[in-house]
Amino acid sequence: MKLLSIFLVAAVFGQEKAEKPENWWKLQKIKQNRLERMQRKQMTSTKVITTTEAPTTTTSTTTTTAFVKPRKTNKKKRKNRKNGKNVDYSTYFDLNTENLALDDVTNPKSPNDKNKSIFSMGRSQGKGQDNGIHPNTRKIAGMLRHRMLAMGIQIRFLDLLGYGCWCSFLIRHDLRPRNKEPSDKIDEICRKWSKCHECSSIDSYYQCSAQGHDVYQVQGIIATGKFTCASNEDSCALRACECDTELVYKLSDLLANDPKNFNIMNSYEKGFSPYFQCIEKRMMTDRKSDKCCGQFPDRFPFWSNMSQKACCGSKTYDVNLFDCCQGAKLVPKSMTCPRQL
Repeated sequence: MKLLSIFLVAAVFGQEKAEKPENWWKLQKIKQNRLERMQRKQMTSTKVITTTEAPTTTTSTTTTTAFVKPRKTNKKKRKNRKNGKNVDYSTYFDLNTENLALDDVTNPKSPNDKNKSIFSMGRSQGKGQDNGIHPNTRKIAGMLRHRMLAMGIQIRFLDLLGYGCWCSFLIRHDLRPRNKEPSDKIDEICRKWSKCHECSSIDSYYQCSAQGHDVYQVQGIIATGKFTCASNEDSCALRACECDTELVYKLSDLLANDPKNFNIMNSYEKGFSPYFQCIEKRMMTDRKSDKCCGQFPDRFPFWSNMSQKACCGSKTYDVNLFDCCQGAKLVPKSMTCPRQL
């Protein structure tokens, strides 16, 4: 009888084991480990509620228990986050263009009409102008203010809006001085910004504004402190936005690395005049540019002279004298391009 009982128990146990999947014990172990982790992460908070009713006082304690999902991190993710990878770019902030005090900037006088101020009409004559100042100019001022404050630059952003021979953002575009030598590195950045808009017009067969008047939308990226133009569906607005954001990046980075690049005497606030204190740049030809060279946004216009002049990488060359080889290398016509391994 005892052997029969043992045989029946073994048969039942074997039948139950056969009905269970092969990885049943592994699944049970995983569930047990998961339960133990949740218990370790258990958070308990106690709230004491006191109610007073004459003539007695009652105190009750309420305990609230919540389970927190453990945060999964590893060395690879931390390294990617440090290098700027896997950053959440989906959280944006709206750019503040209010209270910029643009009207407080000193007004230079037009050389043609000494009684007429040309400063408060900056970048007007375009679509979407507001109070004489183009909305894109307000966005440039707002981006400069935000980025310079975030980077701890102890220079007024207003002084950069009227600076040197090319940083004349608030002067009406048809009255701005042209073909002047940049006064310093800041002025050179503004010159490249002007050429960026000019090339946007040339590259689009003059569909886009050469002054950057295509109104665009721009947002800030919380994770990086930079700006995004991705919300612009119009190609001209997208190009205008990218030219302006590149300008803000270059100006802020230059001043953050070395604030001595800023010369207060080149500011309109100190009486600098882009009409009388800038040196005229000697031009090789007076023909209007019809093509551009370089990588966007660092492109510059040039005159092709009926296709006699072309672009190779970031340089222009005479097609009758040189050939452009792979890798943007110029070689004389008498030589052959080097072989690429």
